[in-house]
Amino acid sequence: MSANVKIVQIYLFVRCFDMKKENCGFTLIELMIAVAIIGVLASIAYPAYLDYVLDARRADAQANMLEIQLSQERYRGYNTSYGTLASLADESLDVVTSDTYYTYTTYPSGSGYIVSAAVKAGTSQEDDSDCLELYFDENNTHPSTQDMCWQN
Repeated sequence: MSANVKIVQIYLFVRCFDMKKENCGFTLIELMIAVAIIGVLASIAYPAYLDYVLDARRADAQANMLEIQLSQERYRGYNTSYGTLASLADESLDVVTSDTYYTYTTYPSGSGYIVSAAVKAGTSQEDDSDCLELYFDENNTHPSTQDMCWQN
């Protein structure tokens, strides 16, 4: 450190303890203004954070659904039809049937299937009210009402 910096530090230290000159602390008004500013910022940021959390969980569910789809296609390669989640698991295909926020199901038909992810009751993901159930078929098509759910 240079000598000038040390002199400034000593000056500031001595000045704060010299009661005759000025007070070096915060006033109550300054502290209340700082707390109010932090409160306003938090009231804006927290809801946005919660929306990002819901979107991230939905994206995880979509990724799990796509893994189920890949398992369905592998199963179909060895069998004459598509299978349920239980039959996929019996074939030692790693399939996610449930996680903390979603329950996954498949509905196989003769030449196709539907993969579904439903929000578990009692979880915070229920706040994602427009996307409580996600689903698509073997052609990756989903109802147009769910377009916003698939656009993270």
